Amino acid sequence: MVEEQIRILRQIQHLQLIAEEDASVGMGRNADELGMKMDGLVARLDGEALEIYRRLRAKVNIFM
Repeated sequence: MVEEQIRILRQIQHLQLIAEEDASVGMGRNADELGMKMDGLVARLDGEALEIYRRLRAKVNIFM
């Protein structure tokens, strides 16, 4: 279970990196699609992992 939550968090981070790279080169075309994928992954996080995600996002904005 913990491994699955970590895997989901890594997938969210990976998608965020792709979105940031696209934006930096002016290719924000996939932003909506990437955002929907990230939202779907966030919905799969359990309570503790979701709280970690929210704290990291608020503190250092490493996730979209």
